[in-house]
Amino acid sequence: MKLTLYRVDAFTDKLFSGNPTAVCPLTNWLSNDLMKSIAAENNLSCTAFFIKEGNDFHIRWITPTIELDLNGNATLATAHVLVNHLGYTGTEINFNSRSGIIKVQKHDDHFSLLLPADQYERVKTPAELAIAMNIRPMECYRGKADYMLIYPTEDDITKLKPNYRTMAMVDSRGVIATAPGNTVDFVSRFFCTAKRHTRRPRNRFGTCYTYTLLGRKAWQKIDDCHTTIATQRLSAMPRPCWQH
Repeated sequence: MKLTLYRVDAFTDKLFSGNPTAVCPLTNWLSNDLMKSIAAENNLSCTAFFIKEGNDFHIRWITPTIELDLNGNATLATAHVLVNHLGYTGTEINFNSRSGIIKVQKHDDHFSLLLPADQYERVKTPAELAIAMNIRPMECYRGKADYMLIYPTEDDITKLKPNYRTMAMVDSRGVIATAPGNTVDFVSRFFCTAKRHTRRPRNRFGTCYTYTLLGRKAWQKIDDCHTTIATQRLSAMPRPCWQH
């Protein structure tokens, strides 16, 4: 069996930046174990597998150990492969997924991604999480799968050094740490907990969650659905992003 594999850096226009992702087109689904093995061999945070379904596509996001509910950079990378390498000529791509239909629109020099907004509620910071983080947050929120911690400054986010052993006891998929940015509206970092993927960057559920909440916080007033918010993930490979 021979498969074609593409490696794409999403959310960037510079070399050695953005989110590196593998994209693997299929004609039929492989077994879950085989897809996880391919993802492990790729040694990236996520590999996107997809098949054609009528006029649309079905996409799955696989890590070496689990299947994700949502991954935005891998979806954009797949759209890039379809348009630039596989001859797709439409201006909109519909991906069926575990999170419903994900729409990608093609513009002159970029793609836009329509994502579902996560729901959240303010909660008390879990004791294990408070111990795991070396800087205490101002507020704590719980979404579908993650906690989000609000900090006052970008400097707080860059100085976070969580204890992953303690964080592994937190009942969630991951923890988003975010604060108002110095040159963008907000910055963030994503730390995995139960799945032990400490190297995996913040995914699009984190963005859905962060945007939904911070768009309504005091430092960012949203007047209508067309407002643009500039964000940046703070990591070894910085990634700017614009939320609408």
